[in-house]
Amino acid sequence: TGVQTCALPIFVGVYDGGSITLYVNGQQVATVGVNSFAPNPSVGLGIGARGDNAFFFDGAVDEAAIYAEALPAERILAHYNNAMDDARAVPYEEEVLSDTPIAYYRLNEAAPEPAENLGSLGAAGNGIFSGQPTLGQTGALLDDPDTAAGFSGASQKVDVPYAAGLNNANAFSFEFWAKVLGGAGNYRSPLTSRDDGPQRGYIIYAGAENTWQFWSGNGAGWDNLAGPAVVEG
Repeated sequence: TGVQTCALPIFVGVYDGGSITLYVNGQQVATVGVNSFAPNPSVGLGIGARGDNAFFFDGAVDEAAIYAEALPAERILAHYNNAMDDARAVPYEEEVLSDTPIAYYRLNEAAPEPAENLGSLGAAGNGIFSGQPTLGQTGALLDDPDTAAGFSGASQKVDVPYAAGLNNANAFSFEFWAKVLGGAGNYRSPLTSRDDGPQRGYIIYAGAENTWQFWSGNGAGWDNLAGPAVVEG
């Protein structure tokens, strides 16, 4: 069945050196063993599409983060619980930053540039809004005025310059909140850091088969897993 218990569900992908795992709303939904991971060596991170300007996402994205470690399950759940707590003692951004992300994009800008990186990479990891995404969309956090960025599925994205720290070979995690608004029957990527020929890096898709998919490159092909159904709206 699909997963939709809040306005924007949270997705977390983890590579721990031996497997890739997908979490939705703080719960593990799929995992598969992999023999190796080959990091993306050169292509920038894309939010709202792949970095090579393909597979544009139709919907809203919020609170995207990249970590150079495998986030433990209890921390993944803590992020979700914080976001859903209307009496949170710790601001959500502090909860995320306590896990030392390399990159963290709140995507709450009122003006189109830059997409500020709050992670340890600093301003070198700032993104550029391309194609005029719709800013100021309803955000993921319960009882919080923070906003999200909206993408049309056709040319709108955030481009983040390539950085090796966003492509750790030994372990990594990515995290974002997203709501799908359209594009059924197509592959749509809310967040990707990948290269091809050979296949390297990682991709998250709302797939053409109507399932959420996590792909990781091993240098000779793609390992992938399928999670829950994509729920639009």
